[in-house]
This record gives sequence, structure tokens and C-alpha cells, in this order.
Amino acid sequence: MTFLDGSLLWLAGGLINYAIKLIKYWRDWCEEHNRVFFVAVLISALIFGPVGLLITLIRSRGNPFKQI
Repeated sequence: MTFLDGSLLWLAGGLINYAIKLIKYWRDWCEEHNRVFFVAVLISALIFGPVGLLITLIRSRGNPFKQI
């Protein structure tokens, strides 16, 4: 596995994490009419990548769309 492959997997994990957060919190973010959350969560999801996805899955006990 090259560095490029690892980077693409890292970004893919981050984008999956972002998609989960986007689906779960879409109504909350749209009600506030503040798009800063979309950008902030996207940046943090790309930085933390699969680590953030793993934390999301652990905190939700395998069901990321349920309310905690």
C-alpha cells in the first residue's frame, strides 16, 4: 500500500463520517441558518478520518443514526 492509497482510504473514512453526521444532524444545522457547521464538521472529518468514524460507531454502539 502506497502513501497515496493510505491517504485516499483516510479521506474516504472521513467522508463516510461526514455523511453520517450530515444525515443525522441535517435538520439541526438547517434550522440555525448557519453553514459554519457544515464546513467545520467537514474539515474535522477529513482531518480525523477513520478515527472519527470509529469513535462515532463506538459512541452509538454500532447504530450511528440513533440519538444518544
